[in-house]
Amino acid sequence: MKTIALIITLLVSQLPPLFSQDMLAFVIPTNTGSKAEYTEATAVKGLSKSEMYDRARTWFYKHYQTNRNSVLAEDKESGKITGKGATQSSRGTQKTGGEDGYFNYTISFSCQDGKFLCAISDISYQPSGISSFIAGADLSADLPLKYSNHSRNRNLNRWKEMQYQTNTELQSVMASLKAYILSPEAH
Repeated sequence: MKTIALIITLLVSQLPPLFSQDMLAFVIPTNTGSKAEYTEATAVKGLSKSEMYDRARTWFYKHYQTNRNSVLAEDKESGKITGKGATQSSRGTQKTGGEDGYFNYTISFSCQDGKFLCAISDISYQPSGISSFIAGADLSADLPLKYSNHSRNRNLNRWKEMQYQTNTELQSVMASLKAYILSPEAH
């Protein structure tokens, strides 16, 4: 019996880890209500409120003109733009037992002379088909299983991978908007 336990231990220790170090280290930022929310304020020198707004508006209309991504509201006087977006997140395929879906979100921009604020909030899961996860679950949820009899470990791995993909994508969206506003070539 000890020999079998030793062999199993050795075999398991040789398996690759379920998550890379990056996937274990990421943290989803949350607001005071414990919901996922990405925010970044940036101080800017040399750009007026109007210039920042115009650059942000151009960026929004380049990136948010599809069925799943659109500009909802804009107000140049107040320096605010709001849009809705979605990022696809998948783990495997439905055929191999994976999950597939979208994380819908609200993206907002506001500016005043000397600074601007970008935020992504209201981030919720929307399955593309059959899913083990609850539709509308917040990105920061630990494990939003529909049914308690579903395999916890297998689904936890899937959920963490989807969170990691979405976290990476949303950080990229924020970085893209910020870089566009600050770029000397932006017009």
